Amino acid sequence: MNRREFFEKAKKVVRAEDLSKIKSAYWLSKAAHRLQKRDSGERYFEHCRRTAVLFMDYCNTPSDKIRMANGIIIALLHDCVEDCFLPEILLSRLFDEYIASSIEMLSKIKIKQNPRNGEIKKARKSDKKYYNKIRKSEPGTRIVKCLDRLDNLRTMQEVWARSRQEAYMAETKKIYFADCEGNR
Repeated sequence: MNRREFFEKAKKVVRAEDLSKIKSAYWLSKAAHRLQKRDSGERYFEHCRRTAVLFMDYCNTPSDKIRMANGIIIALLHDCVEDCFLPEILLSRLFDEYIASSIEMLSKIKIKQNPRNGEIKKARKSDKKYYNKIRKSEPGTRIVKCLDRLDNLRTMQEVWARSRQEAYMAETKKIYFADCEGNR
């Protein structure tokens, strides 16, 4: 899907006043990931765009266009803290606190600033803390994480060894669907 098709699709599922925020998130994600490639060699941004398209496809509730817009923005930017060093404060100022905190929850790292010298560093969250935050997050945030994992599985079949795919599926089931019936 190209950018024109993406924005046409978004236009159908969000309020007109939210489209400009989605465009800003689209361009920010594209710029932030501009030097990154996936294991397959494709531009990393394609993964973010596909995750947002999956959100539009599977979460389209006409009566809730505000949540739809937020979900699309979160999907587009879901890897920007972890992979691109974009601080939560910047995302909060560009979008809002809900979007910024959702994106931060989806990141395995936290960006910390030293109050003494202003130095900014990445700090890795413990796996337990990361998984628990996602489990306790809003449904839209959890859905973006599941769609992120789905896109990874769909697009890395040709790249990842079968054992890595199986481990990734087992991890997804154990961690993100732990509370679902039959996974206890």
